[in-house]
Amino acid sequence: MTIQPKVSIIIPVYNVEKYIEQCARSVFEQTYENLEIIFVNDCTPDKSMEIAKRVLEEFPNRKPQTKFINNSRNRGSAMTRQNGMDNSTGYYTIHCDSDDWMDTRMIELLVNKAQEEDADITICDFYVVKQKARLYKMNVPDEPIECMRKLLEGLMHAGLWSKLIKKSLYEDYQVKHTEGLNEREDLSVMYKLMYHARKIAYLPEPLYFYRNVPRPYTSVLPKTKLENCLQLMEQMDEFRSQHPTLPPEVTQAFIYQKAQIKMLVSLYGDRSELKRVNELLEEATFKDAMAHPQSTLTHKINWVFETLRFTPGVLFIRLLAKTRAKLLIIRGRHTTCPMINEYKKER
Repeated sequence: MTIQPKVSIIIPVYNVEKYIEQCARSVFEQTYENLEIIFVNDCTPDKSMEIAKRVLEEFPNRKPQTKFINNSRNRGSAMTRQNGMDNSTGYYTIHCDSDDWMDTRMIELLVNKAQEEDADITICDFYVVKQKARLYKMNVPDEPIECMRKLLEGLMHAGLWSKLIKKSLYEDYQVKHTEGLNEREDLSVMYKLMYHARKIAYLPEPLYFYRNVPRPYTSVLPKTKLENCLQLMEQMDEFRSQHPTLPPEVTQAFIYQKAQIKMLVSLYGDRSELKRVNELLEEATFKDAMAHPQSTLTHKINWVFETLRFTPGVLFIRLLAKTRAKLLIIRGRHTTCPMINEYKKER
């Protein structure tokens, strides 16, 4: 009988008592046997951890495979994921957000695909679940460098939960989450992993269910998110300086990231920050903003007004965007800016 490689499933836990039972059951019911299941408690104020432990009682075969780890203080999503990684011993790792759930065949099918193609990263499709489930197809390119480009351009979701990854890929290239970088924390490690991957495999089957919970409309880009975005841009600049032979199209994808931040601040953030942001991200030009693959007509019109310093036009577009978001909430649909790591959830 072939020995199954161990798979570590890392589940950050914070304030999810309404959803964690479904998440835990979907993990415990996996058809794949050789699992290491790691719940990381980020000082949740509710009964999420108690619920997960209660569900585990129904699966005695999973008890020896399951760890419950507590952060000493609330550290945010990035370091909660990293704590899980540091305590994992699997050949492969995958993350599962504690308000989402997995198809019970997910790990088995991903491991089979990974072994079949000897892949460092294996990616599947997923469903975005609101009132209904909507299929999100990843359409993964064959070459890792093309995957990286597509990821940076916002054409591929960065979520770690749809990707089975060899732990050695993290270790060999010292890829880790950054303390406090809780916005786009998936993207902050994923582009590096894709760059270093020798082989990326794609399983075009939706195996993960990403729960998108409607919330009252708030500013899409508050101060904390902006600072995280700028911190990530600094890290990306450092990465580029360490890898000067990147293909031109990948370098352009990094520049698109900067253009994206400029447009987001103008349309969704504190406009008093725009001068500082423009100076820090001056490499991104008007042309880059217009050519960004995820730039909508709204973004483009707004940035034309911003470039022309036509403030009434900018304020009008901002009002339209905010009104549209409120109307969609009232009608039972949820929207976020498509250029902020699509379908990103907040605490």
